[in-house]
Amino acid sequence: MLVFGAKATAQVTLFEDNVEGHEDFIIANIGKYTLIDNDKMNTYYGGVDENAANWPNVGKPMVAQVFNPNIAGVVNGHGNEQSNFDPHSGDKYFAFWGGVPQPAAGVLKNDDWLVLPKITLGTGNKFSFWVKSLASDFGLEKYRVAIMDGSGAAPTTSKGFVAIGGTRQAPTTWTEVTVDIPATYDEKPVYLAINYISADVYMMLVDDLKVTTQTLGTSETGKAKAAVYPNPSKGVFTVKSDKKVLSTEVYSVDGKLVKTAAENVDITASPKGVYILKVKYADGTTESKQVIKN
Repeated sequence: MLVFGAKATAQVTLFEDNVEGHEDFIIANIGKYTLIDNDKMNTYYGGVDENAANWPNVGKPMVAQVFNPNIAGVVNGHGNEQSNFDPHSGDKYFAFWGGVPQPAAGVLKNDDWLVLPKITLGTGNKFSFWVKSLASDFGLEKYRVAIMDGSGAAPTTSKGFVAIGGTRQAPTTWTEVTVDIPATYDEKPVYLAINYISADVYMMLVDDLKVTTQTLGTSETGKAKAAVYPNPSKGVFTVKSDKKVLSTEVYSVDGKLVKTAAENVDITASPKGVYILKVKYADGTTESKQVIKN
């Protein structure tokens, strides 16, 4: 039996994407990501001779592309560039291709936003991913990490996002970046984003994204001590507490209500993954517990 409480320190993964599950070379409808292309520039390509760049969506305006270098047929160091297309893991990654500047239109740099699906945080939250610049020949790629309150619908513009830290540079070797999410967003739904802001460079690679939390979100006003077991389970959970349980609401990590139950919760019909149980007590307090369906 696992007992979750306010002092629990086990790391829980709220979101994870190794990019392998997305279709090769797509630039739209990538899972549940939101894509915001503020620059609308055509994009560079590389790793092959000009007439051999024939993978889908090559050169088009885009935020990022699910790139499979093996299928694309790109070659490391092509044309004497110091380039390396190898993924961090698996076969694919997100490729943020540099935009071709449009001086006449006053558009000289990328402004592309890869926005993660809505995530409800706990406390001690971290956003991590692996990143690198494709090559050093034209300078290092630049980007920012940003966050937005997620109480509303998925964003359609980049307005409302707040940068976490300043401008960052991607080295030419795969490097893990771990960002501490400000505590002001604890226990709240949020949207996290990677904002690609290079000016006339080449391509930035991002792989193996993850959001984790150390403790579970809770809005309790009293010391409710609930146990949820078994956890993980195949979808059936029992809530036990020294307080009277009025109801238990089950939410997906993107904040959608999945089911309302009492002390016995059955989500066997729901997909595998992480869920949040919001337990409501007769004394008016609430407590949130994170569970895993496997």
